[in-house]
Amino acid sequence: MGIYDVPACIDFILNKTKQDKVAYIGHSMGTTMFYVMASVRPEYNEKILVQLSLAPIAYLGHTTSAVRLAAPFAKIIYDVLVAVFHGEFLSRSPLLNQALKLFFTLNEAQMIFLQNLVFFITGRDPDQFKHTIIPELVGHDPAGISAKALFHYAQFINNPSKCKDKSSVIPMYLYIYL
Repeated sequence: MGIYDVPACIDFILNKTKQDKVAYIGHSMGTTMFYVMASVRPEYNEKILVQLSLAPIAYLGHTTSAVRLAAPFAKIIYDVLVAVFHGEFLSRSPLLNQALKLFFTLNEAQMIFLQNLVFFITGRDPDQFKHTIIPELVGHDPAGISAKALFHYAQFINNPSKCKDKSSVIPMYLYIYL
């Protein structure tokens, strides 16, 4: 996404607006996509007026969530997601939408349970999370994530200071397509 998608969006916007530079505002994974583009495609840096990172994901070496436990198995998880779920994880579907409707009328105990489920995935931070917003979150998330993006974040956890996991079974020439 950072190698092809973000540059394509920037080019499209610049062509449409006839401007020389764009302001890039990224949130969460959108910040990672920008960082990849800025480092791998430095010719785009001159096209950026300003870049704002909201909730940036730049370093995952200290993560304490359960995701750390799954990261060593990233290649296996990736292969399963590609084979079974067409390379997507938690993408919206009619079945998932119906299941999520059940969560819009939660009582306090159910919301606290779901808050702890969120903490299990993202890491615990009760001071920054109000369980009363869970129905709102469920209305928007999960929106899905590609297996390739999950694999990329797992590499951040497995090798926090490296762009690519050298022990990966994926050949380097294929890495740019993942």
